[in-house]
Amino acid sequence: MSLRRSVPLLFLLPGLLALLRPPALPAQAGGTVEGRVVDLSGATATLDIGSETGLQPGDRVRLLPLGRPAVEAEVVSVGDRRAEVRLLGPAEGIVPGTRCEATIPPGRRPAGGQEAPPEGVPEHPPWEEPIEDWDTNQPLLARGLDPEDRPMVWRGRVYTSFDRSEYGGGEGSSFNFARGGVDVDVQNPFGQGGGLHLDVEFNWRSFESGGVPSTSETTLRLDRLSYDQGGTRQQALFFEAGRFLQNEFPEFGLLDGVEVGYRLGEANRFGASVGYMPEPTSELGTGDDLQTAVFYSYTDPEEGLVRFGGGYQRTWHDGTADRDLLLGKLRYGRATGLYLSSTAWLDLYDSQDTAKGSGTELTEFQVHAGLRSEGGDGLLLGYRRSRFPETLRFQVFDTTDPAIFDREYDRLDLRGWWALTPDWRVSAGVNRWTDEGEDGFGGDLRFDWQRVLADRVDLGCEAFINHGLFTSVTGLRADASLPTASGTFRAGFESAEYRNQGVFEGDATDLQHVLRLGWDHWLDSGLSLSARVDQRFGENQDTLSLGLFLQQMF
Repeated sequence: MSLRRSVPLLFLLPGLLALLRPPALPAQAGGTVEGRVVDLSGATATLDIGSETGLQPGDRVRLLPLGRPAVEAEVVSVGDRRAEVRLLGPAEGIVPGTRCEATIPPGRRPAGGQEAPPEGVPEHPPWEEPIEDWDTNQPLLARGLDPEDRPMVWRGRVYTSFDRSEYGGGEGSSFNFARGGVDVDVQNPFGQGGGLHLDVEFNWRSFESGGVPSTSETTLRLDRLSYDQGGTRQQALFFEAGRFLQNEFPEFGLLDGVEVGYRLGEANRFGASVGYMPEPTSELGTGDDLQTAVFYSYTDPEEGLVRFGGGYQRTWHDGTADRDLLLGKLRYGRATGLYLSSTAWLDLYDSQDTAKGSGTELTEFQVHAGLRSEGGDGLLLGYRRSRFPETLRFQVFDTTDPAIFDREYDRLDLRGWWALTPDWRVSAGVNRWTDEGEDGFGGDLRFDWQRVLADRVDLGCEAFINHGLFTSVTGLRADASLPTASGTFRAGFESAEYRNQGVFEGDATDLQHVLRLGWDHWLDSGLSLSARVDQRFGENQDTLSLGLFLQQMF
């Protein structure tokens, strides 16, 4: 059977596996929650985690695109197993499947979680015998089973999706994109307390246009296949081998190799990694770029308020010395209260770097400072500086172009959100950016009302403006969601004026609209189903988009 004929079967396989409906994961309460981006539209991303993990509007989420710095985001709305987030930085490198992580306060319960034991269930009786050989400076929960004594546990998901867009005008054209994959974590698979991880995905895309031969492409994307062990109180030595995103410093990127670390007490970690760096493309080709890295990090052992660390990475491209990178980061605060996060990339150049010249350059710098109250109100100030480093490694942009080396980008963001009443929330943001020759700005103001219209409907309304180098956009959007026993129904409408400046002779203004309809459904077994349809219309616009998504958590 040819690969093209087998493509539909490849994407049906995850869907068939999903129908097996294994037991769903128990809800978590507190700690770091990991998820994935399932959709991206402008500055809004959809995640596959929601209120069942304790996530709430106003929470912070970090998106971790491959080969790019982390992007901070703010949770706008949540469902049981779905969340909409607003990006607080550029969306470069963020695609469906991008990993994300959110920090849930330890005291917060997931939606539907119980604040107290059910009625009739007694509290645990007091200990009748003292615990022998116990260090009173250690928390009581540390007395639990050693990792190697715990049962083997399977956790993960299988998923499949299909999207189609049809463009009107002329003879018309269409674009199809299908993906299906498996993301599995197996804890203690060999009785040694470690973890086995697999994240593999098939992608298929095709393009058809009248009068032009159709094209299609199929790729197998292996994001992770690794085994890790250690890094706990019982096992201070940690290692991970295979393909994985580096642990202590994910900013160093995806690795085909080994990372080794050592936990010195509760506060200090240090280690090193070696291996090849897959290229930041859909194929994730490997073997051209070798890297070594060393790192150190510190975490406040008392309350965990402060975390900081630094690392050094050196790379070789086809055997030739390429990049020397110093990286430092600082985190202060918890999910509530004062918060500070900063990361800096410093490139070191020598005489071989002819475009930049010998010396140092701050190629990437991000800082976010904010304040979030227990009630969910918050204020966040962010700044980002970005420059292109001189490297031999493959980049999305042609780094031999002198204009790339002169590129500068600075952006300042200010955002706040307030719960005026338990059911009425407002958020607003402004941003300002500059590059080597131009500048621009943007802003938005959004109101959300929860449980209105018979205490069942959530409504939202937003005004926005973005002024860029070639295009300025001013518009309004409104959305609504209605949860029912058959799922959550969503509807939205957007109307915006696009003014193109300098692209054509004179200024061209187009009034364009978008109508969005969607349906999401989740079952207790962990099965998720979603469907959407978007119709874009107006001046110079006629596009119909359809999407289906099926996922089984286990």
